[in-house]
Amino acid sequence: MLGPILRATFTMTELPIRVPPHQAASVNGRQRIFHDESDYQRLWQGLAQTLDRFGLEITSVACMPNHIHVFLRTPEPNLSRGMQHLFSGYVNWFSTRHRRPGHSL
Repeated sequence: MLGPILRATFTMTELPIRVPPHQAASVNGRQRIFHDESDYQRLWQGLAQTLDRFGLEITSVACMPNHIHVFLRTPEPNLSRGMQHLFSGYVNWFSTRHRRPGHSL
């Protein structure tokens, strides 16, 4: 069985009101991407590093056991690179920690 593959959507919906970009990442087959507190802490560390490195501004985050939603402001046009950095770093760490072989982003 392959390990979880993290999929990220990089879309912004045009609505009559101004909405910040919404990033969502989920795992194939609705598998868990957070098993315990260490998993959440590692994502928060990666998120802080990503915000600093790419100059992104976070407005809100919602973490569920099998997916995450992140609302951001992007002063520079580097959202895709920032999210790739965050999610690929997390999924590689997660796969190693939980001994889940397989492909990641």
